[in-house]
Amino acid sequence: MEMGRPALYDSGMSSSLALPSPAPLRLPPLIVACLAATWLIWGSTYLAIKWALVSLPPFFQMGTRFVAAGILLGAFARWRGAPWPNRGEWLSAAVLGALMLGGGYGATAVAQTSVGSGLVVAFIAVVPALVALAQLPYGVRPSRLEAAGIAVTPLWRLAPQGMRGLPWTAWLRSSGSGLG
Repeated sequence: MEMGRPALYDSGMSSSLALPSPAPLRLPPLIVACLAATWLIWGSTYLAIKWALVSLPPFFQMGTRFVAAGILLGAFARWRGAPWPNRGEWLSAAVLGALMLGGGYGATAVAQTSVGSGLVVAFIAVVPALVALAQLPYGVRPSRLEAAGIAVTPLWRLAPQGMRGLPWTAWLRSSGSGLG
């Protein structure tokens, strides 16, 4: 081995230096936990709705879900020292809750009584694009990043639908979930 020359060159490799591979991205454990919770909890919502529809009517199911979430969030906010909502905030929350239950999540649960949860997810995947289109007449245009998100959302939301033949989806098919 020549003086000053690394052993790497003496192993028959070319004389150009190889670049080191980049270190893997290390996310903090809290970020990993939050992402995992989002993927698992939010990602399984439509399957859970489909299963709950076996024994509960759609609006009752979604309403109890809203009440439970409200109680948990309210208790957490009070524990953190937040003041109790005033009359105007209660009114706004009631209007928003009625719209979400009646037109959003409630309608989703009703739809899942007759179609598979996979088809419901397919329709929900295009909602960001529909919202962006509805805002165009008012001069509101999505930024480049928002447009990229709108374009990518259907891809990752619908990807499992294109993977129906893969072995790991067999448990979905056997569960009768409509996802596999």
